[in-house]
Amino acid sequence: MRNNKRQRINKKDNNKKKINNKTSIYGDILLPLYITIGLFFVTVLFSICFDKIPLLIKIGIYRYDDFWKSFLINMHNTLLDTIIFGVILVYFTKKLDKRRKIEKYIENIDDNRFLFTEEASYRVATNIKRLNDNKVFQIDLTKCNLKNAVLNDSKLDNSKMMGADLERINLKNSSLIGVDMKGVNL
Repeated sequence: MRNNKRQRINKKDNNKKKINNKTSIYGDILLPLYITIGLFFVTVLFSICFDKIPLLIKIGIYRYDDFWKSFLINMHNTLLDTIIFGVILVYFTKKLDKRRKIEKYIENIDDNRFLFTEEASYRVATNIKRLNDNKVFQIDLTKCNLKNAVLNDSKLDNSKMMGADLERINLKNSSLIGVDMKGVNL
C-alpha cells in the first residue's frame, strides 16, 4: 500500500514538473517579449508619423524638429536595449538556473550515496526523476541505495550503478541501455 501511494505521488509530481519545466524558461521571457513588441509598434508609429507630430504639438521644446529626431533615435535605442537585456539576458539567465538545478540534483544524489535508509532511497529516486525531466540520463549511481524505489519510465542509459542496492526496485518501462551494473545487489 505504501508503494502505491508513493507511485501516485510520483506521477503527480512528474506531471507538474513536465508542465513547469516547459513553461519556466519561456514563461519568463513572455513579458519582456510583449514589452519589446509594444515598443516596436510605438517606434514604427512615431517613425511613420514623424513629419506630422511637430504640427500637432507646438508648445515649448516640442515645436522643434531636432527634439523629435532625438526622441525617435532614443526610442530605437530603447527598443534595442529591451531586446538585448530584456529578452536575451532573461533567456540565458534561465538556462543558467536550469544548469544549477541539475547540479543540485546531482549533489543530492551524492549526499545520499552511502546512506542505506528508506528515506535515502526515496530521495535518490526523486532526484533521478528530476534529472530525467531535465533530459539528463547518464547518472552516477555508484553505491546508491535504491531499495524499494519506484523508477517507472526512467531513462538511465549509460549510467554507472556499480555496487548499488537495487533490491525490489520497480523499473517498469525504464531504459537501461549500456548501464554498468558490476556488483549490483538485485
